[in-house]
Amino acid sequence: SHMLHQMYSVGEEAVAGSHLTACTTFDEFIDSMQLRIISRTESQITFDLIKAHPSIANALRRILISEIPTVAVHSISVRENSTIFPDEYIAHRLGLIPLDADPEMLDFSGGPGTTLSFRLTARNDTSEVVSLYSDQIVWVPQAGQRDLHVRLQPGVLICKMAPGNAVDIDISAEKGIGADHAKWSPVSLCSYRLMPRIVLEKDFYEEDARELQSCFSRGVIDIVDG
Repeated sequence: SHMLHQMYSVGEEAVAGSHLTACTTFDEFIDSMQLRIISRTESQITFDLIKAHPSIANALRRILISEIPTVAVHSISVRENSTIFPDEYIAHRLGLIPLDADPEMLDFSGGPGTTLSFRLTARNDTSEVVSLYSDQIVWVPQAGQRDLHVRLQPGVLICKMAPGNAVDIDISAEKGIGADHAKWSPVSLCSYRLMPRIVLEKDFYEEDARELQSCFSRGVIDIVDG
């Protein structure tokens, strides 16, 4: 360990608090911080937060998990459920189906016009066990909601239905935040890790280079010819 400290130094911006204390105002700190997107898909984003104190990264992580409003199934009214699954089980499954809807169009009050209504009806008239999926849930627009973009994630298994089983359920979705219930959390996983900038103070060759490489995780140090 002592030898390694002599062989390399950690960049100043990687030292916790060093960049934060160098800024004289909060605005200066925010302006100097950089966000670089590494990859982005419909369901996942990876980015680097540069020149940021770990406390800022952790605060951002906590906000993403519990403070961003989303829309999720909040209550159901069961007209019929002849499956072996209790109403509470199906309600829990419905509540965790991702719902793509703009939370700005709803209020937190949960009163008239502040909810989204859905209907789930299905009957197994076959002689085989069949699967009930989220694709079978139908949105029932209320007054003034027909132009809204509302979409439940398809392909989510709700339960299995034996021959002769039937379900008839009214579903209500409301606006909320993850701090109240996990069903309103917009992320299933949100984490961060420190990425220090390692600066070598001299060149290393042959055995010394291989020894240095072995002290780090795979991919951190590369050995090049020449």
